[in-house]
This record gives sequence, structure tokens and C-alpha cells, in this order.
Amino acid sequence: MNLPALSAKYHELIGGALCAAMVFGGLEVAEHIWGFHVPLLVHVLFEIPIFGFATWMLKRRESTQRDLAELTKAISERDARIDDVLAVAEHSRTITSHFSQMQSGHRYDSAINEAIRGLERDHDGATLLQLIENTSEKMCERVEEDPQWRVILERLWGAWHASITGNTYTLSLETYCNNIIDAIRVGLFKANTRKLVVLSFTNVTPKDWFLDPEVIGRPLRRYAAKVEEVVRSMKADGHVFQRFVLCKGDGISADPNSMLGFPGLRDVRLDWANCNRAERNVYLHDYHTAVECAELISLDLPGLRFYQNCTEFVFFGFTETTDQAKSLDSAVWWWCFCAGYTRNNVNVSASFFNLAPGAPSHSLIDIPNTAGIVDRATLITPKKLTIAFTDFPNFMLTLRSSLSTRQRFANLLTLAQKWQLASEIWHSQKEESLLLSLVAKEVPDKKSTILDSACGTGFHAVILKANGYNVTASDKDLDSLRIFERAAAEKSITIDTCHADWKKLSSDLDGRTFDAILCLGSSLPYYKTWQEDTNGTTFDEAELQEVLKNFQRCLKPHGKLIIGLSRHINKQYSKTDLTFNPKNIRHSLSDARDDEYVMRWEFRYDWAQRRRDWYCDIRNQHGDDYSFDIVSHLFDIHELHECCKAVFGATNASIEDPDIENYDLYVVCRAS
Repeated sequence: MNLPALSAKYHELIGGALCAAMVFGGLEVAEHIWGFHVPLLVHVLFEIPIFGFATWMLKRRESTQRDLAELTKAISERDARIDDVLAVAEHSRTITSHFSQMQSGHRYDSAINEAIRGLERDHDGATLLQLIENTSEKMCERVEEDPQWRVILERLWGAWHASITGNTYTLSLETYCNNIIDAIRVGLFKANTRKLVVLSFTNVTPKDWFLDPEVIGRPLRRYAAKVEEVVRSMKADGHVFQRFVLCKGDGISADPNSMLGFPGLRDVRLDWANCNRAERNVYLHDYHTAVECAELISLDLPGLRFYQNCTEFVFFGFTETTDQAKSLDSAVWWWCFCAGYTRNNVNVSASFFNLAPGAPSHSLIDIPNTAGIVDRATLITPKKLTIAFTDFPNFMLTLRSSLSTRQRFANLLTLAQKWQLASEIWHSQKEESLLLSLVAKEVPDKKSTILDSACGTGFHAVILKANGYNVTASDKDLDSLRIFERAAAEKSITIDTCHADWKKLSSDLDGRTFDAILCLGSSLPYYKTWQEDTNGTTFDEAELQEVLKNFQRCLKPHGKLIIGLSRHINKQYSKTDLTFNPKNIRHSLSDARDDEYVMRWEFRYDWAQRRRDWYCDIRNQHGDDYSFDIVSHLFDIHELHECCKAVFGATNASIEDPDIENYDLYVVCRAS
């Protein structure tokens, strides 16, 4: 019987008792007021049935009260069970109170309803805690006893109970971060005599950490503080924590879907360049917990896709050794969290994998092997590149080829910034006088218009402008132009700049022509390869001549093209090593420390492949390393001279060597 029906019966009993009382009381009042005697028969006929009816009604009332008490108790018990569900679901919602919408389209209120339906389907009457324990046993039998693991599962279950058994769930970013911290604690609890190894492969870049603090920055900073605390305790006991930032190499197609969620190497460097010193320190010391943990891995694997388009993988394993290098080689991986961030990074679609021995194997990478990677064990090049979760950490740590580059985040500067530092060490006062002497000889009239067509970070253009020449500066590298413009502004020098590609130089310059064009600093061979981490790109004689013709179109009649090429590029050499004297850099645009720097250059020549490898090593006494490694096309001064004669005419191109101590030789071409 439901509550409204019981209420109606209760009112019926009360009404009957009142009627009996009125009849009996009415007879007594009549005798007393009007003084007449009511016969005994009347009392019998009226009062006995009424008393009987009243007694029956009172008994019914007692029975109904017992029914009502039992129903109330049942309702209370049901409410208590629902309260248990609501408490856990509300716990999850409290943790993620700032994130009301899940990626899957479910609201957190629906998670509460789902939990209630789960209890209704549970015919055995198991409690919420028992359901969680059962899920824990299914997901990872070796850690179900640990209370920290139960906390993790409560969060996951409260966020999306229906899908947790499928190893996939949608969480707020903050809840996901808390799960990583708790999983580390689980690992420490389970380590016993072994050592815990945690490797994090993520695509979080500095830009992610310094956006809107309310939505992303604040929870990530809280996460950073927790990570710093837990990793400090890990290191104190000899455990290993290391984080790697993944991005796609510059050689991969610009298509944003070529590696979902992973920015390009150039984008990461520009992000880093735009961070101020304080932001860099937060990123290095809080997020990575130490500079030595901050390492960037750029991948140049065409068509690369990760499991379910995830962009983060955190591996947990154990090893018997305390040596970090050996730990990474001998770790046995037990479980992995991976996540794919939504577009606004507020929510994550996460997955958990049990990697313990005997668990089902899953592929993290499964793509056609267009890169031609060879299997180390069999030395066979498979048609497909298939990397299982348990193989991924070692695969990433040992992938050292033209398809992968590793770099410390502490020195993650753009090539333009590194070159700016190198040029400050390289260029000398004598070189400035040699430049002015050369230009004065070839372009004696200072009213002449001069284009510095490979201005870089501005060394030559600034000197010429400061000495009264009418200079326009152009470069294909936007980052170099930005540094150049900053350098000119600091010296209060105004120079017209233009972003221009030599293959369409005339159109990029809006058809302007000049009395002289400079292409100095051995820039011409780097036309297609001025970037780090490249294998080099063929720049054949036909393309070289096409570039020279474009220079010719931008010259006025009788104008001059002056090309500089290193005198060290000579077919009798297979290598060249140069060491520069220590130089104190008092103000570096690369934001390096003001200190004394030593620079060494190594050049390796492969004349058969027309390839020149240049390794520039730059260090200071603090251990800061600003080295870079780039590749260029290879031709010597005589081959360049022949190409210039083919374009400008045999009598209009000559080799000039104004000073034996100068780094460059020159080819000077005269327009007809």
C-alpha cells in the first residue's frame, strides 16, 4: 500500500471515531438538558453498536500504524542506499565542479542517474563500494587491495560508470591529473623492495601552461605542485621519474591531422621563445620537476597515429636496479594511463591499460612503415610499423635516426636565436671594416639602393645603414626577421624589411629593383635547408640558376649582385674544424646568460651526395648548451662562378678575394 492510500485510511478511522463519540455524547446531553429518561433499549440499540464500531476502528488504526512504520523504514533504507550513490557521485562532481560538460555529451547529473540505475540492476543487493571493488578486480587484480587505487576508481566510476569496464572514460582535466598523482602513490605502495619507474610522454607545451589561468592554468599549476612533491619523494628513495615532450618534426606535412594534438617542432620552439624567463622557470622546475627531466622528442614519421588519437601516455613499471640509465632499459611495465585532450583542453578522453605479464596486448602505434624503420632483432624492414604499449617506452628512448631528434628544453631556442648568439661570437670588428671596404669598392655611391637579400638577424644590414647606405633587408625566415627588427629598434635604426623567398623575389618585393643585391654569409647553399633536424634537400644546378635569374630581375641596369661563400668549402677538403676564441656576450637577444662563450664549428663534406653537415657547438661555463646541427647543399666557389657566368655572361661574373684573412670569398655579377 502506498503512502497516499495509507493517509486516506488513517483519516477514515479518525472520522469513524468522531461519529461514535458524537452519537454517544448526544444521548447523554439530551438526558441532562431536557430531563427526560432515555430507555435502556435505546442505549442498547445505539450505544453497543457504536462502541463496537469504535473498537473495530481503533484496532484498524493500530494495524495501519504498523504498516506505516514498516513503509517508513523501507523508504529510509532506500534513501540511505541512494544517498550512498549520491555521495560518491557528488564527490566526483565536486572534484570537477569547474567542468560541467563531459566530452561524451553526458552531464555529471546523468552520472548520478546512471549510478542509481546500476543499483537497480544489481539484484544481489551489492553496495556501491562492492561494485567498485569488483571493477577494481577486473581492471587490475594486483592493486585492488590498495586504498589509493579505490580512490582512483571512485573518481572514474563517478564520472562515467557505464564505460569504465571498457577501459575508456571521459574526465575533467583536473580529475585526470589527480588520477596520475594517485597512480604514482599506488606504484610507490606496491614497489616494496623494487624501484618504481614512471615515464611520461606528453604533448603539453609551454603555451598550454600560460593561457587562461581559470580554465587550464590553475588546475595544471596545482598538478605541477603535486607532481613536484611526489617526485621529490620518489627520487629520495631511488625511484625514477622522467617526462618527455613529443612533437612532430618539421619534415612532416603541414597538415594538422598528420599527428593529432602534437604541434610541430617549429611551433614548440616559437612557444618557448615567447615565454619570459619566469615562465620558463615555472615550466622547467615545477612541471618537469628538474631541468634534466625536460626533454623534447621530435618525430618525423609520416602518417603517424597513436592509439585512439591520444596525445599523452604515462607508463608505470618496476625495476630491480637504482641506476637510472639501467632502470629505463630493464623496467617491466605494469600499467599505463593515456589521454586525448579536447580542443579546449578542459576534458580528456582517457584510457587505462593493464600491462602486467599475461594481460592482453594492445598496439600504441600501427601504421604503414613508409619511413623504412628496420627491426633491431631481425634486421628486417617490416611493411607495417607496429609498436605495442609495452614496447613503446624503449622504442622512443632508442629511436635515434634521421626520423627522431632529442633536445633539452632548457636550451629550446629557435635556430634564429641560436644563430644570433653564434653570430655575436663570430663577427668581429675587423669583419665590419672588411664589409664596408667591399661595399665601398663595388657600390661607391651611398645614395645607391642596396638589398640585403639574406639579412638573417641583421649584422650586415645594420652596419650598412649606420654608415649611411640606403638599405632594404629581406629574409625567408620570419623568426630571423623578428630578431633583426628588435636589434634595429634597440639601436634606433629604421630599416625597411620584407619577408621574401628567392624563388619569387620580384613579386615579394612588389617589383622593386636595386642598385646592388647582397647575399652574404654563405647563405645561398642553405636556400632549401635553413632549419634544424633535416636530412638536407637537393638544390641542383638548374634551381641555383633559377635563383640567380630572380636576383638578376631585381637589379637595375648595371647593378651588382655580390655573393659570399666560405673559402673553407674546397673540393680538396672532406672536413673543416674551426675554434673561436672565448667571447663575452653582454647582451644576447637569445636570452642567454651574460657570460663568456666558447664556440666550435665542425663541417663535414660529402661531395658525391652534394651534402655539407655543419655542427655548431656553443657552450658557457654554466653548462648551457646552445648547439645546433644543420645541413646544406654543397658547391665550391668555382662551381658557383660557372653558374653565375651562365646567367650573367662570361665577362660579367668574377671571383673576388679582397682579404686573405676574410672568412668568405665573393662572386660579383654585373647586370647588363
